[in-house]
Amino acid sequence: MEDDEFNFHRIVKSEKTVAQLALQDLLESLWNQKYPETPWTKNEASVKLFEEKEDKHFQNSLQGLSHKEKERKIQKRNRLQNTFRDDNWKNYEWDISKFAYALVDSKLFDLDVTDATGMPVSEHIVMLKNIRNTTAHFTTFYCDTDYSKKTLMSIEDHIKALELVKLNVSPYIEKLQRIKTEEKPVSIQVWFEMRTQFEKLKSSQEVYEERERRYLMQEKLCAAESEKHSKELERLKTVSEYALLKQSHTAECERIKQSYSMEVERLQSENALLKQNHLREVERLQSEHALLKQSYLMEVERLQSENALLKQSHLREVESLQSENELQKQRLESVINLHKRKHSENLKEFQKLKSEKLESHNKVQKTTEQTNFDRCKRNGILKAVIVIMMIWHQVKSK
Repeated sequence: MEDDEFNFHRIVKSEKTVAQLALQDLLESLWNQKYPETPWTKNEASVKLFEEKEDKHFQNSLQGLSHKEKERKIQKRNRLQNTFRDDNWKNYEWDISKFAYALVDSKLFDLDVTDATGMPVSEHIVMLKNIRNTTAHFTTFYCDTDYSKKTLMSIEDHIKALELVKLNVSPYIEKLQRIKTEEKPVSIQVWFEMRTQFEKLKSSQEVYEERERRYLMQEKLCAAESEKHSKELERLKTVSEYALLKQSHTAECERIKQSYSMEVERLQSENALLKQNHLREVERLQSEHALLKQSYLMEVERLQSENALLKQSHLREVESLQSENELQKQRLESVINLHKRKHSENLKEFQKLKSEKLESHNKVQKTTEQTNFDRCKRNGILKAVIVIMMIWHQVKSK
């Protein structure tokens, strides 16, 4: 696994195992505080009860609004429900987007308390959802270290803000810190699980976006048709054939309604087909995962076997080297002893030669000194004779 792959793996893991679980804990905690008589049971019954409470709250929020404002709120709510309410919603298999909808968009809980920067808790939850959506739009399994650090720090800041609504975030912060400092895995299984998790995340996000796109398209078509017919009605009100055309307009409305119903059925059919394709893709990924796991286990066994053989070969090589080392040591000791003996003999011979040379030098020097002495002696006698003769000649001349 490359460093950039591992950076991406840590982001996906922090979203799935930290941010999502923190939002789930927050939802259940707030629900139990607000509705202690019906605690959250993490099943379909709790989801159904949540829908009832949300519907009641929504209907109460429409009171006193203008017709246009009511239509706007109803359309927005329908779009959100069409996006998130599916089988996973009913079975309480929620992701970050579903928890964000339940906590923020339902308006059942008071999340307006702000942090030191003035950002409310509801906005922190929306930011966690946006981080998740950004990750889902990645086209590869890579991201650089700076982006990874920045994203993990952002997730940590948003989770810490949940303390403002009395949620104990310490376990999630500790887990996030472990994710930040964990070592890069080398297991094929870990890499494949990360890739499968990202594929599921990307698939669910694509389903959400496709549902929202189709709903918005339907709204635009209905709005265009409604505007068209409204203009037609205004025109018909000014002519005498208004009653007849009104009947025709009613028939056209029925036709549009029927067409809309058929389009809804078609979209539901396409949604069911997408669900089937998604299930088949999950089965395929599970099959590939099993094959890769089996291949991984076989590779581990092969490497273990090779390691054992290499270990045996290494031990034999070490024994051989030790034996050769011992022989070399013995040979070296023999050579050293031989050189010591030769050195001792050479030293004695050198001392003998030195002594003989010194004796010879002394003899030569002694002979030279004796010769010089005899020469000086003869020269002294000759000089004395000459002096005597000179004195004799002087005496004789006088």
